[in-house]
Amino acid sequence: VSSYPLGADSLTGPINFGPQDVTVFVRLARPLHADVSGALGISPGIFSFGAGSAARIGAYFDSAARNIVGVIDTATTDQTVSAAIPAGNPTVTFQFKNLTTGGQVAIDTGSGLSAFSSAATAFSAFSSQTVRIGRYDDELYGVIGDLIVARGLQSRADMLAIP
Repeated sequence: VSSYPLGADSLTGPINFGPQDVTVFVRLARPLHADVSGALGISPGIFSFGAGSAARIGAYFDSAARNIVGVIDTATTDQTVSAAIPAGNPTVTFQFKNLTTGGQVAIDTGSGLSAFSSAATAFSAFSSQTVRIGRYDDELYGVIGDLIVARGLQSRADMLAIP
């Protein structure tokens, strides 16, 4: 899904699986704000599963810090992990684990998997059965090329090998 310029395309639809270990691999177009100084004032979304302020996982660009952020967002505890936006058009792997017992997220932008975040509050179901590609919940649109979702915790190499 291509979603640049802001507000162009995004895909929103139902999902029918509950929280489970999952790996999300994304090919991104380098955002324009990655190479300018000062805060952009918005944080363009990349994807989210679930919706609202309770029980969602996803990713977005932190425009002020020039980072890519993976997030587990629950009603009481949000956990994030971030990495600098790499040069060129990045590929990013997000791993989400232990969602039903206290979810954690890790990110790999090409230099190895980060440490997992602290545990978030557990949730047994997404608050809304919605997947958004090209945006994070109701945030503005990010720039996305491809998105691959795989069950379980897959390595970056495994995700790159998927045609």
